Amino acid sequence: MRIAAPARSLGLLVAAAAACYQTPAAPEQATEAGSDDAGTDGTVTTTETSPGTTITASASDPTASSTSPGTDDTLDPDTGDPTVDPSESSGSVDSSGSGESACGDGNADPGEFCMPDAPVLLVVGIGATDVVIADLDGGGLDLVSLNIAASTISLLRNEGDGAFADAEGSTVTDAACRVLAIDGEGDGDVDLVVAGETITSLVNDGTGSFTRNDSAGSGFGGCLDHNDLGVLNNDGGPVDVVYSGAYNNSYAPGVNPGGGWQFGAAEGIGAPGEGSSGVTVTELSSDVDNLPDVVVLNQYYNDGEIYRGNGQGGFVAAGTYVACAGLGQGARLAATGDLDGDGNTDIVTTCMQGNFTIALGNADGTFAAPVEVVYAGAHRPRLADVDLDGDLDLLVTSATLERINVYLNDGGAPAGRPIQLDVGGPARSVDVGDLNDDGAVDIVAATTTAEGGRVVVFFGQP
Repeated sequence: MRIAAPARSLGLLVAAAAACYQTPAAPEQATEAGSDDAGTDGTVTTTETSPGTTITASASDPTASSTSPGTDDTLDPDTGDPTVDPSESSGSVDSSGSGESACGDGNADPGEFCMPDAPVLLVVGIGATDVVIADLDGGGLDLVSLNIAASTISLLRNEGDGAFADAEGSTVTDAACRVLAIDGEGDGDVDLVVAGETITSLVNDGTGSFTRNDSAGSGFGGCLDHNDLGVLNNDGGPVDVVYSGAYNNSYAPGVNPGGGWQFGAAEGIGAPGEGSSGVTVTELSSDVDNLPDVVVLNQYYNDGEIYRGNGQGGFVAAGTYVACAGLGQGARLAATGDLDGDGNTDIVTTCMQGNFTIALGNADGTFAAPVEVVYAGAHRPRLADVDLDGDLDLLVTSATLERINVYLNDGGAPAGRPIQLDVGGPARSVDVGDLNDDGAVDIVAATTTAEGGRVVVFFGQP
């Protein structure tokens, strides 16, 4: 079943539930990740497709005072927000005037966002909580899940045309909750770095086989669901990391003492203090030195702190911004980028008690008062151009609602009525990429249900 509703403009983009969204036409969307009965040891060969059920789109713009023509706004039982009434469905809408749907024609057109009725579920290890897309063996974009309950990663090799091989498991540091992919040694191979009891590097030999190096001097102290890991490079050598633990945010320089990429002794970013949460690597537009900067959050405070890199492994305090004003308890995780096309860095922040905010940047390095967007259980934000129209769209996971909300951007700041992608379990991370080389962006998440760990893949359908 497809849902269509006319788009509306409030200065912020408004997106409706869609199986095909092509700006400025009305979108449609139907998807839900179901469960299955396969094993959970990361070695099962099953690839599953969940049955699809129609979903609605919650209006997350608290400032909206009007409704779209042709829709009947009811209340979303999850959030209390208005939702599109499925009875108003009219199929896909083509904004070109040709009368034909843009979705399914095989062309990934700018402004087009087409998702399937149901995602593909890939079996991985127990406790899957994070996922990353990267080409680890030269054979296309692969998938890696981080499985916190098993202290493993699961590598799903891309076999082409959207097919993946059985999961290959590797043991990592205990209590691991975050994995990132980057060429840590500068040798052309994509390596992995994992945050857990220690910071662990997994050095790739170019075939997707890894050598594990635990960095004893860079203790993470285990992962809570608001702790974070970021990668940067201050000196042109091995890639460095920044991370948040229970009591501090830290920087650890990348080193290669002969046994492969790992990390030296950690240095604190700012004063030690309980409650550290997200730490996001960015490049502030108001800073012309081209050195990596970081945004630091705390679960007990509403203000985020900004630190400018000094190029020598240190960071200098450069002010604060209001991250979660009025929400009562601190900030969780952040993503940065230029959302409104004015050349300034903007910040999206999820908040500990739910919802998220958008703080638009000013040319002088300050930030406007945040705009709060209603979204229960908002967890990790991710900025990416998912509809290929040249501006950054916003994806936000929710562990509570078990879904990814996609807010398409029309050149302003993305917010308003989202496209919902149901994951079928707690959703804490999301990544994007073209997994099957069809030109459309695909979206992946990791989750764990009663049936075990799954990577949930929404293949874009041009």
